[in-house]
This record gives sequence, C-alpha cells and structure tokens, in this order.
Amino acid sequence: MLDAARARERRARHENETARTDASPEDPLENAATREAVARLAAAIERLAPRQREIVRRFYALGESIANIAQAMELPPGTVKSDLHRARVGLAKRVHNDEATDTNRGDDRE
Repeated sequence: MLDAARARERRARHENETARTDASPEDPLENAATREAVARLAAAIERLAPRQREIVRRFYALGESIANIAQAMELPPGTVKSDLHRARVGLAKRVHNDEATDTNRGDDRE
C-alpha cells in the first residue's frame, strides 16, 4: 500500500514537472542539454546488468511497486531493493564519469 502511494506521488511530481517544462518558452540550448543528458542516462541504463535494467524499467518507467516487481520477477523484495539501489549508484557514477570525460575533452561542439 505504501509502495502504491509512493508511485502515485512520483507520477504526480513528474506530471507537475512536465507541465512546468511544457509551459516555459523553449530554449534551444537548454533542450539540447536535456536531450544530451537523457541520452547519457539511456546509455548508462543499457550498461546495467540485465536484472538491474529490468528492475529500473519496471520501477521508474512503469511505476510498479517493489512488491509487484519482486512477485513478477520471482525475487525477494529485499533483492529488488538492493538491485535498485546498486543500479542508482551505478547510474550516478556512469553519468558523472561521462560528464567529466566530456569536460576533459574540451567538448568543442559549440
């Protein structure tokens, strides 16, 4: 029940952020940066272990609860939580490292 409430809260927060973004005037540089950040995140997700990738997809993209994911994947809920935590840590490191690499290269795309 708590997982469902958290999922609803995440979706509502996301919808509010989307509404604010849609209402703001378009800034081509900001949109390019956003697209680049999304591409970095997608690439980092693809590099996750298959089980972690599936858990991330179910939790964030589909809004499933930990309990539902555990049941569907036939895993203990603690394993799902651990895999989700490890995936988050791995994604943060990969995205940060990718950004640092671009900065070190001088990023001459201007």
